[in-house]
Amino acid sequence: MLQQMRRLEKEKTEVLLKAEDDVLKQKDEELKNRGREQENLQTELKKLQNLQEFKPTMVLVSSLHIAYGCFCFYHAFKLC
Repeated sequence: MLQQMRRLEKEKTEVLLKAEDDVLKQKDEELKNRGREQENLQTELKKLQNLQEFKPTMVLVSSLHIAYGCFCFYHAFKLC
């Protein structure tokens, strides 16, 4: 009887540990995906910064910000 209880407890513990391990693996994969996405975004930003059209836009944004105190980013880029 005692051995049966120990065996059941051991099986229950193994199931719980496997479930926890699965959750940790999923979170690890999500973090890896986020890291890859972040690297891709940084690469894309660097490409945009090297474009001739992007640099004047940034100067325009800075000029508007200085001239008017504060401004709406969306209006500057006509996004709204």
